[in-house]
Amino acid sequence: MTGEHSESSQRRRDMERLRENLTAETNRLATVHTVPVETASDIAAIEADRAVSEVREKEEKRRKRNKRWAPWVERMMGISCAT
Repeated sequence: MTGEHSESSQRRRDMERLRENLTAETNRLATVHTVPVETASDIAAIEADRAVSEVREKEEKRRKRNKRWAPWVERMMGISCAT
């Protein structure tokens, strides 16, 4: 009777240890292999930010171009008006 009792308790401890190890390994693998998931709202926010930055870049380029060409255009307009 004592031998059967010790064997069943040993089996129970082994199963508990196995279950704990399996849980720990599962958690470790889940942590290692988990990729951050982008939701639709995250993607929409990224696209909106990209669109805003593109518009700002276009505005900046237009402003720089106008700043560079404005004196020349004004001078040419003045010359054409004088003649």
